[in-house]
Amino acid sequence: MGGHSITDTAKLFKESATQTSADIELSQAIKEIPALGKMKNKSEAMKAWNRIKEKLIVTEMATRIPVKPDSLVDKELIDSYVVGDTMELITVEESESYDLIEIDSPFGIGLSNSLKQASADKKKEYNEWTPEQYAANTKILCEESYRLLKEGGWLIIWFAQEPWYDFVKKVIRSSGFDCNGITGIWSKGVGQCNHPNVNLASSYEMFFYARKGEGMLTREGHLNVFNYRVVPVKYAEHLTPKPIELYQDLLSIFVRTGQSLLVPFAGSGNAMLAAANLRVRAKGYDNNKLNKDIFIYYIHHVGRLDGEYKSYMKEE
Repeated sequence: MGGHSITDTAKLFKESATQTSADIELSQAIKEIPALGKMKNKSEAMKAWNRIKEKLIVTEMATRIPVKPDSLVDKELIDSYVVGDTMELITVEESESYDLIEIDSPFGIGLSNSLKQASADKKKEYNEWTPEQYAANTKILCEESYRLLKEGGWLIIWFAQEPWYDFVKKVIRSSGFDCNGITGIWSKGVGQCNHPNVNLASSYEMFFYARKGEGMLTREGHLNVFNYRVVPVKYAEHLTPKPIELYQDLLSIFVRTGQSLLVPFAGSGNAMLAAANLRVRAKGYDNNKLNKDIFIYYIHHVGRLDGEYKSYMKEE
């Protein structure tokens, strides 16, 4: 006697064996993760469980990847991605250690609520700041950046134009930097809009660039607008990734081969991958271990295409 099979159970419920198997799996998952049972319906619970499984798979694969003798450069890059609290880690760095610091912190504008196309799980992973936190932390970040940069070093800081333009410019200058107040712009070609009946869709992000002392650009005459399309959704595990190609173009204006970069909010790690393309030494922080696991997975399973890390794949 073979006993009662999943196929037999499926016939009782007049559904496929695949569906019955998925229901059993979800039932077992709810026992381990009670929050799944509080979802509004089975479909939402299943989506959440599938997302959790994806994370577990990526994390497991990241921890099992062996370090081979010919991948020591990759190992050094992975080790330079530190999981921890940026606001603590940045205060213990040695002064005058970096040639460039690129800050892409939470914007303090409720960004996770405005990204309609992002999944609910990705929104929860986005560590947004309140306006009060943004104001306090931005001041600390700019002051620490000035301390950590070498003479002639550069700061890049991304921000939301409304309501932070005047505030961020003032904080950068009060920290000691020379900032001309003119922003750089990433033009994405696609827009987002919360209230399309009264607002135009925003299709760009802005950054200030500022120097410590008498720093000079390594590439003169570059336009302050960078036209790069967004990372395709199928490659965008992080909520708000900027493409490696954008970072590579941008970073090359401020640093040369052999110099150093600090990325206090590493996120997807794309800035670090761009730095690797440029042979610039990079270090990054992020408080979400999953982001580093995805970073590791990308390095080992996607790796360099035509000698470089890329966000835009050949078929696109």
